Amino acid sequence: MFRTYSLSKFTTEESELYFKLIDRYAENTENELVNNSIPAHARHLVATLFKTAKENVSLYSTSLQQTVQQTEPLYSDSRIIESALAFLRNADVTLRILLTKELDVLDEQEPKDHPLLNAIKTDEGIRGNFEISKISDSKLSTVNPFLVVDRRAFRLEIDSNNSRVRAVANFNDPKLASLMTKYFDQVFPKANPMRI
Repeated sequence: MFRTYSLSKFTTEESELYFKLIDRYAENTENELVNNSIPAHARHLVATLFKTAKENVSLYSTSLQQTVQQTEPLYSDSRIIESALAFLRNADVTLRILLTKELDVLDEQEPKDHPLLNAIKTDEGIRGNFEISKISDSKLSTVNPFLVVDRRAFRLEIDSNNSRVRAVANFNDPKLASLMTKYFDQVFPKANPMRI
């Protein structure tokens, strides 16, 4: 069985404890369910998931949000970008991104200017495979956003609204991670490939 941990959002000390806990779970591939509702924690979880990836990362996202809660960086965060690039610098790895809405671009940006996509496009050390597609059939976009790594680790948003996102993560739950991967594998071929 696994335990569930949840920390409040108020102190730096608690955040440091949370980061250490995540690092330990990742290093030991522990089957522990972790709650996440704070952007700083989400960034750490996503970056750490990329760092643990050995073969495949599948990211099912609404729009690959650059920021959450109006100002908090997410997929524009340098730690997430560097972790994704480090993963893609390995041969025989694959990152697939599936969007359910238009790509999140800031004022006067073009899709190619999205920080994560631009970094992937311009990094000369990329040896892995990268694909990004967008779902055009709204019937296929009813699942909550998730990121799944190597059919064993994941972060799954369980509730979201404009001001707050709640998610759970686990670094060693092959059963649930495989279900997410199976869904992703079924939907991804039906989506429209995007060029960056």
